[in-house]
Amino acid sequence: MCFVSRNEIESPRRIAVSSAGLSIAWLVAFSLATILSESPSHAEAAQSDASVIIETPGRLQKAGDLDFGRLAVTGTAGTVRIAPNGSVTYTGGTVASGGTPRAATFKLQTRLIDFVTFRGPTGGDTIQLKHKQDSTVRMTLRNFTTDLRSGLYLFTRTVTFHVGGTLDVAANQKPGVYQGTFLVTIDMP
Repeated sequence: MCFVSRNEIESPRRIAVSSAGLSIAWLVAFSLATILSESPSHAEAAQSDASVIIETPGRLQKAGDLDFGRLAVTGTAGTVRIAPNGSVTYTGGTVASGGTPRAATFKLQTRLIDFVTFRGPTGGDTIQLKHKQDSTVRMTLRNFTTDLRSGLYLFTRTVTFHVGGTLDVAANQKPGVYQGTFLVTIDMP
């Protein structure tokens, strides 16, 4: 802001501007020059994150273990067979003595159109169940069967299937808990 006295206006020869007014005038002029010198096409940048989830078209999950329940054994060898539908057959000197025998249960997530092939375990595969406290004592699990139908699945989202097998029990099998693992493999092109 500039201060001019009334007398100074009438007498053009003696125009004086106070120093405070000069500083403010210069600041206003400098500010206007700075604002006007900025380009109207001024660009600004900001960052953003991007994310995506890629789902596996087919997922296989275990929903329940193959469980032969509790067995009583005599001096005669025998077997326990659990079918995919859950039916249980005992032979020889093997007798049910409790628990809830059941086939292993799996859930398969499929695409809207999927070709599914069950690869195993198959009837010719065997695994050893080891005694939990003495790994040298074992029982053989064999003759795996499944109720999964290999083939084309249309508009099916979840397929539940079961795997059973036959457990060989020796005469006078050592008492205790036996455990083992088998791998279920499904092909889905």
